Amino acid sequence: MTSDEAHRLRIACGAIIAVLVIIASVSAYRAYTLEKERKAFVEDVAQRFAPALLRLRGDVGLLLYHIRSNSSADTLIYVSALTRDNALAVAKAYELLYRYTHDQRYRRLSTAFRELGTAINTIMNRGPQLKRILEEKRSALEQLDGVMEELRGVKSLKDVPESVAEDISRIARELTP
Repeated sequence: MTSDEAHRLRIACGAIIAVLVIIASVSAYRAYTLEKERKAFVEDVAQRFAPALLRLRGDVGLLLYHIRSNSSADTLIYVSALTRDNALAVAKAYELLYRYTHDQRYRRLSTAFRELGTAINTIMNRGPQLKRILEEKRSALEQLDGVMEELRGVKSLKDVPESVAEDISRIARELTP
């Protein structure tokens, strides 16, 4: 190989290395920005759905109030629907968090809140038996109220402890008629 060919080969190798460095830099930057966007999305979901968790806490207390006050079936259906809808909204938020983070804690919380929403929906579908069933399940609802009260200071769905998932799943099983 002549010195001219060796020189061209060094230039070609240098160009290839330069292109590879540029591609690696662009890839690293892209990965960094995607991770940054993912974290921002997770934070946004956790913040935006926190009010649904707070509403759920209030709904459970309101439902207990109406059970104790012997309110009409229509009132109980309305408050039960609010409770169910907020439980399912929180479940959906945790499902989104799980999809973006693959954190098993979020999957367990999603499942627990979905079970709660489903249990309340099952009670609502019992029609004329609704008042009697809610009265029978009052102890479980009081337990749920206690669990929700523990979440009083939670500002973000990310702050909910994993132990809540186990408690809510257990209570949802107790609520299921």
